[in-house]
Amino acid sequence: MAPFLKRIEEAGFWNTPSVDNSRIMNDGAQWIVEGLKGGTYHLVDRQSPENGVAWELGRMFLFELAKLKLPKDEIY
Repeated sequence: MAPFLKRIEEAGFWNTPSVDNSRIMNDGAQWIVEGLKGGTYHLVDRQSPENGVAWELGRMFLFELAKLKLPKDEIY
């Protein structure tokens, strides 16, 4: 398995609930991670995550894959 796909599996993406209504905010950023595997679509949608699947994978996409040069303390 490719390292990228392995990290998605290890993060538990496919088993994470799509929506978490326990954290309602009036401001922030919407982090949405979508995937398709074997014809099955799944998404994880979080608002300004500080941990968890959306946070872990989102940071991987930003810093490791896209190589964006953003100050890490400005990501919310």
